[in-house]
Amino acid sequence: MNKSLGGEQIIQANKRRKIRVTYVIATNLRFKRFEWICSELSKERFELSFILLNQGQTDLPEYLTAQKIPYISIKYSNKYSLNLFWVIWKISRYCRKNKTDIVHTYGVDGSLVGLSGACLAGVQIRIQSRTHAGPFPWPQRVPWGQVYDHFNNFLSSKITMTSQKVKDIVISYDGVAPSKVIPIHPGFDLEAFAKVSEENLQNIKEKYNIKNVAPVVGVVSRYVAWKGVHYIVPAFGKLLEDYPSAFLVLANARGNYRKEIHRQLQSIPTDRYVEIPFENDMFALYQLFDVFVHVPMAPNMEAFGQVYIEALAAGIPSVFTRSGVVDEFIVHNKHAYLVDYENCDQIYEGIKTILENNSLRESLIYNGGQSVRDMFDLNQMIGSLESLYLSEFETTQQDNREEYEEN
Repeated sequence: MNKSLGGEQIIQANKRRKIRVTYVIATNLRFKRFEWICSELSKERFELSFILLNQGQTDLPEYLTAQKIPYISIKYSNKYSLNLFWVIWKISRYCRKNKTDIVHTYGVDGSLVGLSGACLAGVQIRIQSRTHAGPFPWPQRVPWGQVYDHFNNFLSSKITMTSQKVKDIVISYDGVAPSKVIPIHPGFDLEAFAKVSEENLQNIKEKYNIKNVAPVVGVVSRYVAWKGVHYIVPAFGKLLEDYPSAFLVLANARGNYRKEIHRQLQSIPTDRYVEIPFENDMFALYQLFDVFVHVPMAPNMEAFGQVYIEALAAGIPSVFTRSGVVDEFIVHNKHAYLVDYENCDQIYEGIKTILENNSLRESLIYNGGQSVRDMFDLNQMIGSLESLYLSEFETTQQDNREEYEEN
């Protein structure tokens, strides 16, 4: 710290400059959320940069380049310790060179190396966005997952989470102090789901040859066991007996449970479904659906469940199980049709009821859309992030001033 300046002068100087926020992200998907943050976060108060841990293709570098937002990409794999330490060193070096004030990490891998690198660089404000619920998914996913969680929690100065359910788990199961936990619901550009051009809609129909079929049942879910897709396929098979022209869209169709789901799909005519590993224009894809289904197999399997919000924002009546954020705002037969876990028959009944009960269908569309507009507006999320960053920065500056005066 510059001893030629008094503590109060240092605080005032820092208040006049932009706060430097560096995001550390490990993903092979396109998350529109980061584009929205880049677009809406105050440019007068914050200066953003990104560290992208390459685990596959993503469109984010192209977006950041177009917006002239600095970023670096680092080849990363948590399977090799040498690579792990090299990545941590690279992140630390970047934070020191960039004079980063706040590091905000997303996901287990992003937090593991991002928080470690930030700590090594002396970054005092280290914010982790917890993107999974746990503890239940870990035994099927990462044997050391709970160790990672505790390590990341220890290094975080604050932990944001997307739902009350995750907050309860982090406090009760992980033993994190309540003062360290900040619930922030993700925000969405809700109008983008409702206002899809006819041209984009036709492009999607042509792309996947989804024409002259009805009703269309939509699923946006990876092929992993706990997502429950293997309960949807038999339910759709039963629906075909009532609606021979029905069509099943399986989007985000990739994962380690592929063989089981493909075995089930053998009983479905090949012209009655399509698998879509990745689609960039999800706004248009949702508009093809007459009913949407998302049925994770336990309450804590989803930390949040972004597809719940997307489907309702798109005006698609939906069949859900109670997982992630559902219990915070969804009432059965008011906002969505809720079913028990691992229940093909109830999924079938839910789809059929929505298709055949017009008044219920219209009610679900209206109430579901209204509920997400009330709770998941993009401006609310941006406001919460800005408040968190400013509060943490000012608190840190105050602590540094007191330390300076003591010395």
